[in-house]
Amino acid sequence: MIINDDIVFIHLQKCGGTFIKHMMEQNMNAVNVRPEHNGFRDMNPLDKDKLIVGTIRNPYAWYVSLYHSHLPEADVSFFSDIFRGTNSFAEWVKKFLNTNHAVHHDLNFSAMSRLDVGPYTYRMLKCYADELRSNSNLKSEDISLGNIEIIKTDDLANNFVSLIEEKVGINTESRKKILGASKIHTSNHGHYSEYYDQEAYDLVNHKDRIIFELFGYEHER
Repeated sequence: MIINDDIVFIHLQKCGGTFIKHMMEQNMNAVNVRPEHNGFRDMNPLDKDKLIVGTIRNPYAWYVSLYHSHLPEADVSFFSDIFRGTNSFAEWVKKFLNTNHAVHHDLNFSAMSRLDVGPYTYRMLKCYADELRSNSNLKSEDISLGNIEIIKTDDLANNFVSLIEEKVGINTESRKKILGASKIHTSNHGHYSEYYDQEAYDLVNHKDRIIFELFGYEHER
């Protein structure tokens, strides 16, 4: 989490969080409180009256970004077992989302299998959920998100500055620096549509259905 006097930013991996982290540390007197990827339920109750911010991105793009960030060191990454025996993104993502009983880094695939969700949804719930009212075959109506302002990663800097300006205010210099800053940790890959086949699309559509439903993303068919 990234925290200052007015704002708590919850860092969901591969959703532009490193950019927000650096901008808040450099321009908004914020500090990084570890573990860095803690969620709403881990927050100090004294911070829950602050503006709580999170980010979200298209599920198809999330998996492509994760794949390419680990691909250069596939043999030693957290997901080396998933990479083994795959020769393309489509093969990798199908193996990733069909894994049933394993633990890779922070991802408990037995729990995901029980909930019938994918790794992206699993991480989103750990960051943003306040309550889950089912422990199997999870549906959107089973989830209560925390009191979090979620912004999409499309035009991230503008979306972030607009929210902060509206809710708590931001000084002119900080605003200028954030809007003019370069992107951070951008992966060198094409649009997600270059990497999927229909089976991979269908699998993400199902396993991450909750993100599509809660945040208004359109399914590819």
